[in-house]
Amino acid sequence: MNLKSVFVTVIFLFIGLTVRSQPLSVPDSLKQKLSGLSDAEQAKTLIDNSTSFLPAKSNLARFLCNEALTKLDQSKKKHSKLVAKANYIIGESYYYESDFKSARPYYEKACNMFQGIRDTSLCAETKNCIGLTYYYTGEFNKAIKEFINAYNLYSDLKQKSDMADMLTNIAMIQKETGDNEKAMKNYVDALSVEEELGDSASIAIISNGIGLLNMERDSLNLAFQYLNRAKDIFHRLGQVSREASVFHNLGMIFQKKNEYQRSLPYLRKAKELFEEEGDIMGEAYVLHGMGSAMAKLKMYGRAEKDYLQALSLAKEHNLPLLIRDTYKNLYEFHNDRNDYKKALKYHVMYTQLKDSLFNKEKADQLAKIQTQYETEKNAREVQNLKLENELKESRLNRNILENKIAYGLAGIFLIILIILLNRFLENRQANRLLETKNREIEQQKKELEEFNQAYREMNKELRTLNSEKDTFFSIIAHDLKNPFHALLGLSFLLKEDYPKLTDNERVNFAGEINQTSIKIFQMLENLLAWARTQTNQIEYNPEYINLSEFAEELYENTITQAHEKDISLSVDIRKQHQVFADTLMLETILKNLVSNGIKFTPKGGAVRLKSELEPESEFLKISVFDTGVGLTPEEQGKLFRIDRHLRKTGTESEEGSGLGLLVCQEFIKKHGGQIGVNSEPGKGSHFWITLPISEKTSGMHK
Repeated sequence: MNLKSVFVTVIFLFIGLTVRSQPLSVPDSLKQKLSGLSDAEQAKTLIDNSTSFLPAKSNLARFLCNEALTKLDQSKKKHSKLVAKANYIIGESYYYESDFKSARPYYEKACNMFQGIRDTSLCAETKNCIGLTYYYTGEFNKAIKEFINAYNLYSDLKQKSDMADMLTNIAMIQKETGDNEKAMKNYVDALSVEEELGDSASIAIISNGIGLLNMERDSLNLAFQYLNRAKDIFHRLGQVSREASVFHNLGMIFQKKNEYQRSLPYLRKAKELFEEEGDIMGEAYVLHGMGSAMAKLKMYGRAEKDYLQALSLAKEHNLPLLIRDTYKNLYEFHNDRNDYKKALKYHVMYTQLKDSLFNKEKADQLAKIQTQYETEKNAREVQNLKLENELKESRLNRNILENKIAYGLAGIFLIILIILLNRFLENRQANRLLETKNREIEQQKKELEEFNQAYREMNKELRTLNSEKDTFFSIIAHDLKNPFHALLGLSFLLKEDYPKLTDNERVNFAGEINQTSIKIFQMLENLLAWARTQTNQIEYNPEYINLSEFAEELYENTITQAHEKDISLSVDIRKQHQVFADTLMLETILKNLVSNGIKFTPKGGAVRLKSELEPESEFLKISVFDTGVGLTPEEQGKLFRIDRHLRKTGTESEEGSGLGLLVCQEFIKKHGGQIGVNSEPGKGSHFWITLPISEKTSGMHK
């Protein structure tokens, strides 16, 4: 989606001051890449790497681009595209700092250079950025002009998705200026295109815009439907800031219904998500909404506090639209409380800002631009239809001519072919049988060689597999023999000395027999599960699983085992995390990993279960951390292999065969995921797995 997020990422003021207090320099890792390169090559490397520092370290990205421009000035050749890209990134760095006026000159310089080298797509994208800087500073007539220019460029390139983005931006301005009918038409047109292309993020953004527009028109039920659709899509995509903005909008619907108490849970949820993302701009809008609700609920102290906090953030980040709306609310707030002095103060500031943002002259100019846009759009559509018809007619005539030429050539070719074929058949007849026999012999020889090679490889593979499985079953037989000997010995002593034993001794014997039986059963259960995976007899039935709820059940099933060793067991799973997995397999995997963590952790230790999304991946990483005895590199090399065996006892002499990890490995393979371990002796272990978060990504790691 080329449309920039309505909420710009804001860097905390403290971090910004800390960064500015330190001299900027090229990072050491980047200096290594620059070694031995020419000035132009160094400039390109600096520009390409600068984007990785946006938005968190925008000043560093800007510094790198300025360094690149200095090197390009020293170069004898012109590098227009690199210079344009550097100016574009500098503009982006100011944009992410909400310094829209500083960003604009760099965007404009980049746009002119992209236009000069005829890179229409980047020129259109830069015009879109320029339009957004005007939008956020309330200069709507200039903003819509840039959006229309970008739309026309994308139209020439026939980039439908980008055209839809520009329609959405134009609709945003039309909504702000009260032209709701045209705004709705552009939103609907854009939504139709994005639904055809299947762009979920764009569909959600446009649905949010249509929802807000319906709220303005008092079609609250329809607004609720569109906003809920947007919220569900953003939640599924994991776009937290955008999901938070929809929660804010849903809360404002209830305020529109005068149901202020019902609006508060939505606004609090939005504030929670914005704080989680560090989105201070979004938090400012939510505080403004909470102030309105508190004022209507007569919680005046809280209302004024929220209004003033929202106003402070809006001024700090140069948000004139929010400043205007907050002035208006503070005027109404103090007027209702008969504090006419403050009411007059805020009314004057509201009126002045409102007039500066949108006066009659600007309205007339904006209407003229929109009319021009509609006229050009219709003319462009007519011209495109005319060109398409001419192209179809030209193609039809060309096809007719090509068919005539093809038929003529086919006739000539056929005559020549008959003559050549006759001569060929005469020459071929004598050698035909000999060639056929030679081919048959060569084919048989080739097939025999392929068969022998396949047979040799199969024999080699079977010998290796048989050797590994013989070793494996030998290890398992040995591991099963020890607990069976213990079980037989304990039961024999209990039988022979039963009359001589005290009640406590009998109970102890029975307890030890029970524990030994459980260990044997667990080993047999794991062995059976492993055997079934090897013969493809185990069913794989994946479904969407809420990992947070699943982890709670696992916690209840393993907390007793942890308490027996005075071990702290904790779960750090986000509520929105889900996986596409087989329930029984997932239970076996996590139970084995958590139980192992408890087994090899001494009393007073800790075991933690955590989940996190893999960067730039459709997989969720689930980790089990423990503060146990850890593993040496040699011990780690024996894990997940049937031809090697790691015999290691727990901190309370619990026995372990390593078979459970083999079962986990086979189950993870079924899901297309991965399993691994990071550990040091005496510092604990970190076992981790990856599982797909959706059906379409299941099996990606296979």
